[in-house]
Amino acid sequence: MQPTAPGFQGGTLGRKGAVGCLIVVAALLLFTIVVIAFGAHEITESARHVSAAFNTRATLNERAASQRVGGFDNDTQRLYHQGVQHIVNKHQRVGSFTIGQVIDQERGREQQRSEAAARQQERARQIAADNEQRRKDAAQAAIAAEDAHFMHGTPDCLVLDNRTVHAESGEYSWYIDGKVTNRCDRELGYVQVEIGFFDSAGNLQNSGLANVNNLEAGQTWSIHKLAYESEGAGTWRIEKLSGF
Repeated sequence: MQPTAPGFQGGTLGRKGAVGCLIVVAALLLFTIVVIAFGAHEITESARHVSAAFNTRATLNERAASQRVGGFDNDTQRLYHQGVQHIVNKHQRVGSFTIGQVIDQERGREQQRSEAAARQQERARQIAADNEQRRKDAAQAAIAAEDAHFMHGTPDCLVLDNRTVHAESGEYSWYIDGKVTNRCDRELGYVQVEIGFFDSAGNLQNSGLANVNNLEAGQTWSIHKLAYESEGAGTWRIEKLSGF
């Protein structure tokens, strides 16, 4: 028997090694395909479960409802439970609403409530502003009405209350009375009131003067001006009020 050539034996071993490598590569490729397909299936299933959670019908049972929305955040769960309660209060049953519909409807109602509350706050603010303006207007009107009773002198903060001005008759004379107030923030060293006397035709007949020294800030001076019968034939009035 002739011996086998060394080159022929080495060729046999080379073909077997190549076949083995092909088998290993094929196995790795198949494993990779399986892993990718499984991962895609898991992702698809995860997305389907999230979508299915919103598409699942709402339930009146609180425990079942908590389980169905257990994977949602606290705000979403709150909206869901409030929404279910609203539906039950209104219809006495949940009906065919899905979890997603309940949440969306409650979110819409919550937005409406928020907008209504904002409008109510704005109305309350406007009413308060109107009332405050009316109060200010009334206070200013009261000041204006009160001020109409006063004669302002020079300076303007020196005033005579016209409601206090009157005449008192005596046996042979009479007096002109009134009250002057120093509303200035300082003392006035001298204050005087000038009085005009008129005849029956309205012509200036005579004039008189009443004065006082050192009228302090906030102090009131009571005028008591002596007049004579000859000065009372017609009418009289206080013509001017001044001080410094």
